[in-house]
Amino acid sequence: MGARAIITMSDGLCLTAVPPNPINTKILPSTRLKQGVEHLSEQGFNLFSILDYAALPPAIQAMMPVADLAAKSSGVPARVLLLAHGGKQLWRAMERADAFGGRDPVDEFSIKTVRYFLEQYLGDPPSKLLYPVTGINVPLQQLGTVAGWHQPSPLGIGMNGQFGLWWAYRTAVYLHADLPIIKTEPLYFPACMELRLRPQSICAAQCVARRACPIAREHQYTVAQTAHHYRSSLVTLREWA
Repeated sequence: MGARAIITMSDGLCLTAVPPNPINTKILPSTRLKQGVEHLSEQGFNLFSILDYAALPPAIQAMMPVADLAAKSSGVPARVLLLAHGGKQLWRAMERADAFGGRDPVDEFSIKTVRYFLEQYLGDPPSKLLYPVTGINVPLQQLGTVAGWHQPSPLGIGMNGQFGLWWAYRTAVYLHADLPIIKTEPLYFPACMELRLRPQSICAAQCVARRACPIAREHQYTVAQTAHHYRSSLVTLREWA
């Protein structure tokens, strides 16, 4: 199931499309912004969002120490740029750049990349790095929820529709610039049902995640016992689908 990117222009027009990874850069309103997003993706930052700071819940705004910059940028829209990576691309990009020599190589590479993006593709707008910065506790999961990137999972890690649990936040930047709002439409993600109903699904007669749990393995059902119950429940799922 793919997510849809939502891009809101300054005139209120909304554009939607099924994105490849996950923003379809062909529908971005600015060629320079499109090039910048493509550059970020090449560097491994393949989750990209621009949020309207003024529309964020007050509790989230209160956790961002941005009053000093806001006071200097009257009249220019306030935005929050959120970057994350999903899968293996960031690691590969860092290997290509030989970027593992620092004390905190992932943070350093992330900061360097987002600063380059701000300077080269956005014209170096007034901005403040919020994450990763020591001493600032940015509510990343709340921002990710607003961005439509994830929904809760039992592990406490947000479940992303494209990358599952294999993704992570990398930078959050407060800035003043007339940029479109870019979010991903929240997913309705009944993962177990979908996977079990697929042809030749590995989940049809068992739950791989359940069998992998290390707690009380001595009480784990036998393969035959599990298959019996799961075949019965699969019949019900097919009737509901």
